[in-house]
Amino acid sequence: MLAWDPAETQAIGLKARVFWATCDLQAVEPLLASPGISPRVRAVQALLQRRYAEAIQIFSDAIAAESRGRPGRHLKLLLALSQQRASDSSAARVTYQKAAQDFQRELGEVVPDSVAEAGAHAALGIAYAGLGEAPSAIAEAQKAMAINPTSKDPMEGPDLEADMAQIYALLRDADHAIPILNRLLQIPGLNVTLGTITPALLRLDPVWDQIRSDPRFQELCQEKQP
Repeated sequence: MLAWDPAETQAIGLKARVFWATCDLQAVEPLLASPGISPRVRAVQALLQRRYAEAIQIFSDAIAAESRGRPGRHLKLLLALSQQRASDSSAARVTYQKAAQDFQRELGEVVPDSVAEAGAHAALGIAYAGLGEAPSAIAEAQKAMAINPTSKDPMEGPDLEADMAQIYALLRDADHAIPILNRLLQIPGLNVTLGTITPALLRLDPVWDQIRSDPRFQELCQEKQP
């Protein structure tokens, strides 16, 4: 696709996800020069390189640029995560609170029992987890997975399971996060933001930092021979 149209935004994003999944951040760099690169790809690259100030700026600009519509829910959550990892807990809390309000409003607009409703519940759960509201966070993620389980939707279902794992990680609950991640490493799946969860991506992604020291998590980060 890129040979036909080197500036095709979706193809560039998918190629970046492949490189992230194989822990090859250097291979992403040439893609950043393309006129078709999306701010999301540029910001996630900065986040994975732990250049948090740059990630915060790009995510903030992207959200502001989409202010006339409904900014992507993952942009808001990634902005809050970047602020957390930059040790700006006050800014992160404000972002998570605003995101939670947006997701609550979104739930009043989506079709009941739809993929959109499941996604909004999961996003709200992540926002609650960022705020440290464990019972509400877990309840929202459980609602999401009940609406659209992997057994019903092998495409979207694993993404919701990944959201649940992220919620547990943000809550520092390795006992619940690690079994989910172990399962996701065994099945096909495509995370909306970063791509397929792999041992390499677990090593890179700052979202797992709060459970990273757990030996069980470190074992998941090791590449297994087929």
